[in-house]
Amino acid sequence: MPHTEADTRANLIDPLLRECGWRAEDIVREYYFTDGHKLIGGKRGKRYFID
Repeated sequence: MPHTEADTRANLIDPLLRECGWRAEDIVREYYFTDGHKLIGGKRGKRYFID
């Protein structure tokens, strides 16, 4: 059964980061930003997620 991205992160990547000395507060699960365009009604453009 294939792993989801969240499973891979929780079971493989995060333990390696902790072994390298990263603290839990240094690890951001999801971060997003917008394309920066203001749309009609004061809304922002599309949100993009990065790891």
